[in-house]
Amino acid sequence: MITNDALLASVKLLASDLDGTLLNPDHVPATGTFEAIAEYVSAGGSFAVCTGRDLGSARGVLKGLDIDKMPGVYLNGTTVKGKGGELLRNLTLPLDLLKKMVEWGRSHRDVASILFVEGDSHYVMDRSEEYALFMHKHLLDPDPIEVKGGYATADPPIPTKVNMMRVICHPDKMDIVKPQVADCVAGSAAYAQSLPTTIDIMAPGTNKAAGLHILLEALGLSMAECCAIGDSENDLEMLQSVRVACAMGNAVKKTKAVSHFVMPKNTDQPAGVVCLIRSLTEALKLKSIPQTVHSKLRVACFSVGSWGTGVARQVGQSLLHLKRFEESLPVWVPSTETAKAINETGFDERHLPGLRLPRNVRATVDPVEAAKDADLLIFVAFGEQMEELMSKLKGKVKPTATAVVMSKILMPSAEKQLKFGSAYVSESLGLPAAVLMGGTLAADVARGHFAEATLGCKDPKVSEVLLELFNKPNFAVKSLSFPLAVELFAVLKSIIAVAAGFCDGLEMGHNTKAAIIRLGAVEMAKFANRFYPEHQSKEALVEACGLTD
Repeated sequence: MITNDALLASVKLLASDLDGTLLNPDHVPATGTFEAIAEYVSAGGSFAVCTGRDLGSARGVLKGLDIDKMPGVYLNGTTVKGKGGELLRNLTLPLDLLKKMVEWGRSHRDVASILFVEGDSHYVMDRSEEYALFMHKHLLDPDPIEVKGGYATADPPIPTKVNMMRVICHPDKMDIVKPQVADCVAGSAAYAQSLPTTIDIMAPGTNKAAGLHILLEALGLSMAECCAIGDSENDLEMLQSVRVACAMGNAVKKTKAVSHFVMPKNTDQPAGVVCLIRSLTEALKLKSIPQTVHSKLRVACFSVGSWGTGVARQVGQSLLHLKRFEESLPVWVPSTETAKAINETGFDERHLPGLRLPRNVRATVDPVEAAKDADLLIFVAFGEQMEELMSKLKGKVKPTATAVVMSKILMPSAEKQLKFGSAYVSESLGLPAAVLMGGTLAADVARGHFAEATLGCKDPKVSEVLLELFNKPNFAVKSLSFPLAVELFAVLKSIIAVAAGFCDGLEMGHNTKAAIIRLGAVEMAKFANRFYPEHQSKEALVEACGLTD
């Protein structure tokens, strides 16, 4: 939406991770990546690679992009190159730590291999070990050189100017290996897991954020003028430091939690990085066009069932008197019969009998038509209908729009964990997603009876716009900055509401019902703390998204 246009237009440099982000699972840039980067740079933006790879390795997977003449952060911030390729930073590990890790590797060679990175050269102790050649074979890193004598020598002649060490093992062994590596490097080096198989060991205080800070300083920029995108734990500090943080749809949960936006996966078409670069380019181009009058925001609604029609009625009424927004409200409905009835009579008698919809509501069965040029996309849809909507809208929505999810849904996920509606919509469309949840019966809300809801939105400027649209004397909305917590408790409390209904149906009495509600709230808090510790929120638990229904 427009506030996002301003946010993206403030970005002067995009810092992108490589593996899992700019590169697909085959370690190849997604279709259109180089073209999108060229267009962004041509529009006035700057692009920098921020990766755990060394420059030589990055050069090998980015053929077609002259990264030697581009700024970049390599080896997780150990090495930093300026705009003209000049060396701004080049840290090395202490020799005593290298020797200590060699001894650790000697006693653990049955489960892990260690690798030294010195400049663009890679070294291993024994090329015959199971994981010694993993980075070369699977990530297209340089073919490593075997240290002369290897483990057969009591004091092997290891390289002495090592920028980074890597410990590589099977993902199933990582929970065992990682704590041991942490103990070995404690006080001497920093470490981060960059891949399910790999731990990177670097000089103390080294991370992508520190390297990016040095680069930006050399370019005369600040973190407030930077956008970053990544997928793994070694991107966390970088994402927490920049003005605009984006996670890939395939990112680990921690990375998504610290990001403002979740983009499509690196296997999607277009991929997340391409979507982001195109959005940044469009924002820069819009910034260069003189604007004397601010455009009004366009809203679209995607409505299913009674609640969907009720939301359309509420939003339509608001648009008739709010100057910030366009008056018309296109509403997608799944039925041709429903669309015809709304457009001809102004009523949806099947879902909201006796209640007229505002004159500015126009129904359509074409979701792309409804979404055209919309800055706010309000979704009240479920299951298969939500999947169908995402399939038809992908790549067809305004890249700076914001989605608002108002239906409590869980979508299928290959990651064997719950996928909430906002995450599904955000990843499918490459847009930031807010949520609005509460104890809201469609007919009561539509008739103007008092109700309350909780808005979950990370961007305070977008939150301000949404509060203006939804908050009314008879519909109280409070905003929280952690949308997943709002959505999590909204889903969980529905389970408790069903249990309370069972008490009524079984005539078990008010005391039992009160106990169910209280114990249910306790269980909700425990569930959130156990499975979603980074999103658990006591504040969200006691808001309308929590203890209602």
